[in-house]
Amino acid sequence: MVYASAEERYGSPIMPRHIPAFGCVKTFIRSCAAYAIITVLFAVPLFASVPGAPIIGPASGGNKQVTINFSAPVSNGGSAITAYTVTSNPGGLTATGSASPITVSGLTNGTPYTFSLTATNGDGTGPPSVTAYNTTPRLYAPTTGTINNLVVFIRFSDQPEFTQSLSYYAGLFNTAANSLKNFYRENSYNMLTVDSTFYPSSSGSLTSYQDPHPTSYYQAYNASTNPGGYTNAAMATARETALVTNALTAIKDQIPGGLNLDGDGDGYIDHITFEVYSTAVNPQPVMFYSRATYDTSNSIVINGKQVGSYTWVAASQDSPSFYLASTEIHEMGHSFGYPDLRGNTGRTPVGDWDVMSMSKPVHSGAYLKYKFTKWIADIPEISSYGTYALNDLTQATNNAYKIKIPNKNEFLILEYRKASGPFESNLPGSGLCITRVNEAAGVWGNLGGPPFFLYYFR
Repeated sequence: MVYASAEERYGSPIMPRHIPAFGCVKTFIRSCAAYAIITVLFAVPLFASVPGAPIIGPASGGNKQVTINFSAPVSNGGSAITAYTVTSNPGGLTATGSASPITVSGLTNGTPYTFSLTATNGDGTGPPSVTAYNTTPRLYAPTTGTINNLVVFIRFSDQPEFTQSLSYYAGLFNTAANSLKNFYRENSYNMLTVDSTFYPSSSGSLTSYQDPHPTSYYQAYNASTNPGGYTNAAMATARETALVTNALTAIKDQIPGGLNLDGDGDGYIDHITFEVYSTAVNPQPVMFYSRATYDTSNSIVINGKQVGSYTWVAASQDSPSFYLASTEIHEMGHSFGYPDLRGNTGRTPVGDWDVMSMSKPVHSGAYLKYKFTKWIADIPEISSYGTYALNDLTQATNNAYKIKIPNKNEFLILEYRKASGPFESNLPGSGLCITRVNEAAGVWGNLGGPPFFLYYFR
């Protein structure tokens, strides 16, 4: 609070009068015969101090970077917070911003980091956050230019050879109208081309790498039904790493030496897709339903490049025509940094409006393209009444707007979806889609929500 004090030169003191801390100060004193001396302390709180510690929320690892979400401290110390600073450990790298989230760049992929956060106002910098968030930067595939995706076919010792021909997978990845290559070319507005090559090499008929272990070896331990299964996460990871190492060792000499496997020059192979034999009777083990990053220990080097990002895909031998390449497209989205948008609680916060939700091959939403892959460079904000035109999301420009939600750390994204074309024809309908974005929930918030990271009003 701010006070004005006055002392009459001749007579009794004038009592202090309360004045609001931040506002227009008007001098006022009771009438008196003599003049008065007035001292006004204005715009500085009587007990001004530094802010309290901010509250760190979810964090997400990217390629050589980590994004930290947070909320403001309980106390701002009596004056507005002007900046927040995130500091990494190890390395002491910092990043500053005026609001959540803040991204720390220049980190080393595969290295675990903790992060602390401070707030600063006009009186200085407050104490660091009580809880430092621990996360690890992860390798992601390039999102622009031309990249080469190595497709490796795998089956286990108790499985027969794949039933599909090599031409089927060539169409699925490269040549069909609704192939993975054409999807990402359209989804990226021609910024990204994904070319796929197939291994083990064969001419016509498909040949796969056969692992010496049965399917059960890669499933969880059960004393009566699966005594040879893995007993903990560390054992599962070790078995997965050994499988990747053995499969790539078996095929690496078949990869042409002139094939550029590192489109962004970071020293890592851009991407690998493992197609794993799967049927209803003998399904792919659940540990292989994900994207992963290989242990970057230089144990596998192909054409001078280390193994980086890869995905596991169930190569269904029962219903191979189900949404051609939809699973491959979805899993590769994770390799570009996209989170899952489906809900784990029986809710569908995004529904069939994004390939990262229900895996139908439709475009990723405007906010994902803006935040993770930069295929949309900017989303302009609507801050006044007016008439605004939108192109449909397949158009490279004028395809989204942003509206802030008053008094909330959330905002809305407006985009127009048109159910036509090789991919968007899979949409439930056409029209305006409004997406609520809540970054405080974390980019993987849809899996654990509510609250959800993205929610589509449709």
